[in-house]
Amino acid sequence: MAKGNALMGTLQGRVGDVLFKVRKGQQISGKLQKQVINTRTTAQMKQRTQLNNLVACYRVLKSAIEMGFESKASNQSNYNAFVAKNMNVGTLVFNNKDSV
Repeated sequence: MAKGNALMGTLQGRVGDVLFKVRKGQQISGKLQKQVINTRTTAQMKQRTQLNNLVACYRVLKSAIEMGFESKASNQSNYNAFVAKNMNVGTLVFNNKDSV
């Protein structure tokens, strides 16, 4: 059951196969995926690990990173700029569980 006001752009939830949400002040609707397949290929797991490690690094270095992205897009956060610049550059970020 969806809650909110569709005319005011605040409808959230689902009605049948349609999912409603508000993102950045805009009403968005989409088809609900009935079955999601969680692939656990080597490449996918490497990608997930890299993203988790980048997030951990960002949390630790947040104050220093915020000064380093002056040329980012106006609608891009410092976090998004950091991940975009470091996600697929070939150099992997490694963390062990004790370091974070």
